Amino acid sequence: MGDGEVTTIEVGEGAARRSIAVRRRAGRAPVLLWLGGFKSDMKGTKAEAIDRFAASQGRACIRFDYSGHGESGGAFADGSIGRWLEESRAVFSRFCDGPTIAIGIADHHAASARSSAFLAASSLPVPRSPMISTGRSTFATRLRRS
Repeated sequence: MGDGEVTTIEVGEGAARRSIAVRRRAGRAPVLLWLGGFKSDMKGTKAEAIDRFAASQGRACIRFDYSGHGESGGAFADGSIGRWLEESRAVFSRFCDGPTIAIGIADHHAASARSSAFLAASSLPVPRSPMISTGRSTFATRLRRS
């Protein structure tokens, strides 16, 4: 999968099955895994900034849209923290086969905490997936300084 190409994976069973759109930039480890916030998508400002940063560093980058968001299938109204967690785990399992840094935004929206909830509730080994979580107001500034 090239830098601009979208691939889809199927997540869930039966009536809960949905297509999740994923973009993968090839590069060296650690992989940067973008976990979007509430109603955001992988073509948003922050996700694109992470991808550009990865490209400038020669690092791999994974971005995806949760169901009901962006290029993924499903209706937003059918989404839930549980479904989005399942999708995060599926993307991680399929595309992150080495050291990974999960990056998410934690802000005042409770639903945006799904990126934090994914790591806290998952069975991912901590050394394999540390997380960078930042408030959205400081995100771009910190990224530019990197």
